[in-house]
Amino acid sequence: MRIGKAVLLFLVVVVFFLSGCSRRYIVNVDSINDRSAITGKNFVIVSGNKNIDASDLQFMEYACYVAAALEKKGYTAVDSIGKADLEIYMSYGVGEAERHVYSYTTPVWGQTGGETTTIANIIKEEDGSTKYISSTSYTPDYGITGYQERTDVYTTYPKYIILDAYDLKLKQENKKLKQLWKTSISNHGGTKELRKFFPIMITAAQQYIGENTGEEISLSVGEEDEAAVKCVR
Repeated sequence: MRIGKAVLLFLVVVVFFLSGCSRRYIVNVDSINDRSAITGKNFVIVSGNKNIDASDLQFMEYACYVAAALEKKGYTAVDSIGKADLEIYMSYGVGEAERHVYSYTTPVWGQTGGETTTIANIIKEEDGSTKYISSTSYTPDYGITGYQERTDVYTTYPKYIILDAYDLKLKQENKKLKQLWKTSISNHGGTKELRKFFPIMITAAQQYIGENTGEEISLSVGEEDEAAVKCVR
């Protein structure tokens, strides 16, 4: 489900505070391709991070999620570069913490008025005389007497995944890199735990991987989404 940019900031704040109940997250996807240049769908995934090797266990787990999403789109993972049409560079990471300040108002409750009631009682004495006794009571009314402005702070961590696909056949024949498509996926949430969010981010972006979104789009995805990408190794 696409979300308009005008409400994105509001949704980020709401999701941050209510994600424990709703378990929904905002994922941004920006994808571009050269449709005319895509000729094959056999792929291998290699590391796009300078200091991360393709044999790294965490890399292999993340690559498994990406491969599962691509296979849903008709791509086929192969076990060697010689069999592949595409070489997909996968980069990922978590950026520096971002501090956000926002203001809001809360009502101040207090006494807004009240009502005074006087009750007169007539008492007859034994000698036949009468005496008047009155009692007065006051009932206060309570409500909103004003508003108080408050300021609060929350921290988010930018998490990103970049999938960059190149024509492997052209690279082998002419030693040139021909970019076929690039998909950038990001999330700004209250935790820097990428391992938890990687499958959530891939699930949100899966239908747009290798496509052309025309612009960055914002998507809402549930933690238990029925279309969740599964890694089976």
